[in-house]
Amino acid sequence: MEMKHMPWGATIQEVVYRVIDAVPPDGKVLDLMCGPGYLLEQIHVLRPDISLTGIDLDSRYVAYASARNKGIRYVQADVRDWNTDDRYDGVLCTGSVHHLPYSDQPRLFTKLATLIKQGGFGICAEV
Repeated sequence: MEMKHMPWGATIQEVVYRVIDAVPPDGKVLDLMCGPGYLLEQIHVLRPDISLTGIDLDSRYVAYASARNKGIRYVQADVRDWNTDDRYDGVLCTGSVHHLPYSDQPRLFTKLATLIKQGGFGICAEV
């Protein structure tokens, strides 16, 4: 319920609309530290053509999100250690950077940037 109200509700809605406008048809979006999957669920409702992947350390969030959102791939992993050869049209990290120690945050931003396809974008949103 928290995600529907200020300030998170406005932030999430802004990210959703930027993603659905910017990602090409059949594009790919990655959400780092996705929590219970609310953001990806909102994107999926409006753009079911987008391949969506969420990564979160908490297995309870991954289980919850996976049960609610069958059309979205969720992976339980620490984003600081998780690796892939895939590149994405959009890479998101909303409302979660503050959960990392300051010393780990530059590493997260570097990783985020390396996961973006040529011509893609990244969004990191904190309130």
